[in-house]
Amino acid sequence: MERFLFFCYNRVVIMMKKKENKYWKEQMLERILSGAPSLFLNHKQYRDLCRILNKKRIVYFTWECFKDSDYKIIYTKRKPSVTVFEIVTDENLTHPMIMGSLYGLQLEEGYFGDIIAGKPSYIFLLSSMSSYIEKELTMIGKYRVELQKASLPIQYERSFKDKKIMVSSLRMDQVVSKITSSSRNKAKDYFLNEEVMVNDEVCKNTSYILKEEDTFSIRRHGKYKVVETEKTRRDKYVIHLKQYQ
Repeated sequence: MERFLFFCYNRVVIMMKKKENKYWKEQMLERILSGAPSLFLNHKQYRDLCRILNKKRIVYFTWECFKDSDYKIIYTKRKPSVTVFEIVTDENLTHPMIMGSLYGLQLEEGYFGDIIAGKPSYIFLLSSMSSYIEKELTMIGKYRVELQKASLPIQYERSFKDKKIMVSSLRMDQVVSKITSSSRNKAKDYFLNEEVMVNDEVCKNTSYILKEEDTFSIRRHGKYKVVETEKTRRDKYVIHLKQYQ
């Protein structure tokens, strides 16, 4: 069941990113310049908007769920109104399970931010959606749950596992091959099946060169952040990674 939910979650994320409104930058800029906060922004969206605002020399502020969170909100005047719910259950919930249930309620990307999975689990939402989610989110997967409002800020620090890999090239297909312990030809299937994400976008370019600060994920093999790359005397590359836990 969990594997099925994980598959559905990834397919929905990919479909939504493909259908992402091409005018989202203009829409978010209009919100921000009118004094309203943006929606939750992923890393790429946040960087793109910051670049535009900096170019226009507009002073702005950033709200984030916690340090190193995946989603941020930009505002100029009015601070965002965010609600965080603790998911009360005896079960050990996973990120894909929670995400899949939110998408199942037709909650669009941007209206919810980070998800903390485990014991306890938390979800961050724009407060305008809190009443709806509090009423409707009663099941996650096959498990019955209850939602309780929690106080902000949440005392949470993302945990990482340090990992090093050695590859002959910084090409993305080499990295996927190494992490999945598969041949380069087999690694191409991950790209064809849209199972590789780089900086919050589906990566189809097998020759993409990884850079420091890039984030990437491979379905069923985790999410990583590139901390540092170094070249050895034998023309190999050591990539220092932080694996999201």
